[in-house]
Amino acid sequence: MIDLGKTYCIHRSKDEKRYTRLVEELDRVNIDPVFVEPEKPIEKEYPKNMNSNMDSLRRTTIKLIENAIEKGYDKITIMEDDCVFVDALWSMFIKSNLPDTFNFIHLNVTGREVNGAFNQNEIYVPLFFGECCQFYVIHNRIYSKYLELLKKHITPIDVITSSIHRKERKSFRICNSPVRHIPNNYSTLRKEIVKY
Repeated sequence: MIDLGKTYCIHRSKDEKRYTRLVEELDRVNIDPVFVEPEKPIEKEYPKNMNSNMDSLRRTTIKLIENAIEKGYDKITIMEDDCVFVDALWSMFIKSNLPDTFNFIHLNVTGREVNGAFNQNEIYVPLFFGECCQFYVIHNRIYSKYLELLKKHITPIDVITSSIHRKERKSFRICNSPVRHIPNNYSTLRKEIVKY
């Protein structure tokens, strides 16, 4: 089985409905993450593409990366609590081997996507753009750079990962995403219903 490293699920404990649905998903695909309470949102004026919940996620991610560095983890996986797993695609993914060298591996990508060359038999596709940090693996080779940018910029975390993809070209996505969003669901990050 594939080694995803220490796996964290960012989840507000007060959201019991989300938790109930998520546990069923996790049990089905045999994932046992450490649940992490997000940093408390700070209500203040933010840049146009940012809000208090996005900043909470940014600050929570900072803590998880700092902890990974302190503990010496080779890699970690961070997931959000709205994941839906596509069984057949998840099964293919967990039987695969992670690339030898990578910064990030995203199991779901939304927005504009620009991939590198690939053939139909590959699972991992070079990722040169694209956004979504719903479920992603982070290698220790990028911890320091990611942490530096997270601390420096008050911006959504997927904007930061996307900029790293473009500059370093050492990130991947899964050709057919094994993790999806629930369509027409309320996004705590965007504070609105999102179709995806």
